[in-house]
Amino acid sequence: CMLLVVIVFRIYLPFKSIYVPDDELNYKPKPGFEGIYKSPEGEVKFWTNREGFVNQNPSKAKNAGTTRILVVGDSFVEGLYTDKEHHFTTLLQQKLNSSGEKYEVISYVTSSWGTDNEYKYLLTQGMQYSPDIVIMTYYQNDLENVAVSRLFRVDGEGVMPTDVGGTALGNKVKKLVTKCSFYSSFCSYFQIHAGGFKFLHP
Repeated sequence: CMLLVVIVFRIYLPFKSIYVPDDELNYKPKPGFEGIYKSPEGEVKFWTNREGFVNQNPSKAKNAGTTRILVVGDSFVEGLYTDKEHHFTTLLQQKLNSSGEKYEVISYVTSSWGTDNEYKYLLTQGMQYSPDIVIMTYYQNDLENVAVSRLFRVDGEGVMPTDVGGTALGNKVKKLVTKCSFYSSFCSYFQIHAGGFKFLHP
């Protein structure tokens, strides 16, 4: 029965995931990916570098005398439907540099990420790029994404990272679906678009 469902999804809902499973962040942009985003307005080509940055290839070491701004966010910042020259981070960098000072605006973004994914990315990877300013964008569904991902827990010590989000069985199923999403259209849809992890966490 499951095989039949997967075949139907392959035929009627083709989905080539631009994301890969990640043990710390649940999932993130696939390094070295090239694709085309199609919409009624047209087609936009995009790519990722070896670290998963979309349409960017920043070095971890910033240039002397440059103020680096790191923006983290979800699909609104990802902007796959927008040419790089029209992306708001590009426009922000141009506006800031018009003042005569030197700014560099980079962004690490993933569709359907919540605030917890973004914060954990900063803790584990983002701060390696030595940003002077960090902008964490927010949209109203971020709280729902936080509830689903369970990357952090709240206890007597405050907000703490957690390696176990729910029951042991739920954790195993969650990891299985995340890895399956890289190979299966059904799992990709279930994971990213249908919020399929909700039932794992009472």
